[in-house]
Amino acid sequence: MKFSEFIASPGESCPDAKFLRWLDHTPFMNEIELAFAEEAVRDEHLGQGDDTDLLAVSLSVNDTIGHDFGPYSPQVADVTLRTDRYLASFFAKLDRLVGLKNIWIVLSADHGVAPNPEFIQDHKWGPGYAPPALIQKAVEEAMAAAFGADKWVAAADLPHIYLDSETLKKHHIQRTQAEEVAAMAVASAPGVKAAFTRTQLLNGSLPLTPLARMASNSYNSKRGGDVLVVLDPYAVPTSGSERTSHGSPWNYDSQVPLVLWGSAFSPGVYFSHCQPIDLAPTLAAILGLTQPSGAQGRPLVVAIE
Repeated sequence: MKFSEFIASPGESCPDAKFLRWLDHTPFMNEIELAFAEEAVRDEHLGQGDDTDLLAVSLSVNDTIGHDFGPYSPQVADVTLRTDRYLASFFAKLDRLVGLKNIWIVLSADHGVAPNPEFIQDHKWGPGYAPPALIQKAVEEAMAAAFGADKWVAAADLPHIYLDSETLKKHHIQRTQAEEVAAMAVASAPGVKAAFTRTQLLNGSLPLTPLARMASNSYNSKRGGDVLVVLDPYAVPTSGSERTSHGSPWNYDSQVPLVLWGSAFSPGVYFSHCQPIDLAPTLAAILGLTQPSGAQGRPLVVAIE
């Protein structure tokens, strides 16, 4: 299937919503997106002036398909091969439009992914499942035992547990006290490695462990829950056997590729520690720009030509 086969020509009706939803779960969406990117380069004359232009493209269907089928599925193998071909075609077109000698290319990802629960159990790697409903039930029971029966959990959207603020007010319960009871219940639930309270994370009163440090780095004070849950390795917060997720500190979730290509970079494979947040500082350094004010990474000096 080619791009032109499923994009309506001028004057034709647009595809219906059901078709677009299907398309968004197939590799072909990457082909469409890169075709749009090519048109942006052509129409905006990117890379053809005196100033540096930045083009950022997120190929998100790889994420969607990975969630639906797991990283070792034929579907993910298919989207990976097709994405490789689409990128090769896109870079060839950039070479004709701008010239690759004038381009720097950076490829990375925002996260890894766990194998799906069925695959984990088949290979005896771990528990496979860590259903959020069971963790929420453990918190509800512990809170009821400590403070009385009521609806204590507003949501269990792992890795976060959100307590019900109105219930806490009604029972005159201090939030820090409620967090501690909830965290103890979470930590005792099957499939849970550790649990940290909001107060611990905001005050910095955490154990001096790599796991606690990673939990602190992952916590958003504006959106985070009252308890941050760290699941055991190969415990996936889902009830289905095929779908999977991410968000844990384990290597299969936290290691991603980082590829730098172009005249500004020194060829080689480097084994020093790096993170995707190092990309912006690195690009700023080679462009001679002031480091971004919100950047937490560092320039990857070893890879700069």
